[in-house]
Amino acid sequence: MISKRAVHSEIVKRAYILLAADRNGEKGWSDAQIASTYQVAQRTIERIRARCVLDGVQTVLKGKPREYKSVRVFDGEVEAKLIALRCSEPGEGHSRWTLRLLSDTMVALE
Repeated sequence: MISKRAVHSEIVKRAYILLAADRNGEKGWSDAQIASTYQVAQRTIERIRARCVLDGVQTVLKGKPREYKSVRVFDGEVEAKLIALRCSEPGEGHSRWTLRLLSDTMVALE
């Protein structure tokens, strides 16, 4: 991964930090040496090392997979009612629609 440089520089930097922190590896540097060489805080090195132990090397390098929930709050019918409400005149005592007024009215209309 490091020699190919086909990934983002942050991933390469983390890989270098892990290699330098490896006590059984060629370098086996202290945290102070790693921090000064790669210009990171010692706390960053501690977090990278802990995350490697807890979550694995791939998670340290590439991050956790994101969980996206694509739940639609409005379907087409509710969206049409909201647009129709917005195009109508606002309630008594209001000169224009605000987001709060729209949301309160939508809740009242269920």
